[in-house]
Amino acid sequence: MVKTRFILDHIQSQFVGGKEIATALKSRTELDFKAQEPRNVQSKADIEDTRRDEDESIDAIFRACHLQG
Repeated sequence: MVKTRFILDHIQSQFVGGKEIATALKSRTELDFKAQEPRNVQSKADIEDTRRDEDESIDAIFRACHLQG
């Protein structure tokens, strides 16, 4: 049991979405990874240059995540 607790604590502290992953492992249910995927959204910044930079960053992250899958 100690090893299991250590592994779950490590997952929670080191991984994005670690809390949800550890909870799913404890309850032995499947985690819906689709719900964790980034969405392609638009920036809400007021300054045009900032908005354009944020939109480019959001698009790059969105594309990178979908290329891996």
